[in-house]
Amino acid sequence: MTGEFDGVGMVLWVSRDEARRLLPNPDLRLDYPGDADRHPVVLLLGAEHNVGVQVRRSYVHPRFLKEYDNAYVIVPYLRHPAAASHVYIFSKIFVSDERVTERGSKLNGSPKVHAAIEEAAGRFVVNYEGQRRIDLTLQENPSAATIPARVAGTRPPQNAPATADLLRGIFRQPKIEFSPNVHLFSFDFMAEARDLTPAIVSGTVRVPAVASDPSRSSSPSGHSNEVWLLSPNCPVDAVRFSSHWVKTLHR
Repeated sequence: MTGEFDGVGMVLWVSRDEARRLLPNPDLRLDYPGDADRHPVVLLLGAEHNVGVQVRRSYVHPRFLKEYDNAYVIVPYLRHPAAASHVYIFSKIFVSDERVTERGSKLNGSPKVHAAIEEAAGRFVVNYEGQRRIDLTLQENPSAATIPARVAGTRPPQNAPATADLLRGIFRQPKIEFSPNVHLFSFDFMAEARDLTPAIVSGTVRVPAVASDPSRSSSPSGHSNEVWLLSPNCPVDAVRFSSHWVKTLHR
């Protein structure tokens, strides 16, 4: 497949216990080097344009894939017995177009779910199953005077790379899929990233857990079957960018 992405990417740091609840396969193991307690989760929010599907040696661009909004929840730095290196996986993909959701789910077992997505200047909202799962505001090119103070405990681990560099490293990892057999793909959103703009994002992100824990005490929302990735008053660094991407079998 191939396409154009225009949106914003950020890295959210959660406890390893919470990150494990986003993994769809029991053979996946968290393996972020260094920090013993926290693990990165990537959130990509934005629009896909002119997505093409490979047919023999060329790409076909169906009309229904011309433009739609996505919100990707991605867990990187994973180990799996079928992979020689770190891999990343899509835990959940919120999609604005119902037909795209249906086709993607049938084609390769993609974790796509249909959601109402509102994207406007400086705002990104995802409504799913009657709940506002993502509600974020975005400030591009923030000045030092307007950057809110970080809340204790929300910073990335010490010496973690800057957001853009960390995203570049993450997307050089192969993407792993289970459909139902294991496949590895090269799928690099940052390979041709351009127009990179620093930003600050604040708001709430809470997504359905893949592996729920019945013994867990309730989350801030009162539900144990979801994972909080970002809470109010905990702003995080982000980067807005545009990119051409190609998804191929990993060799």
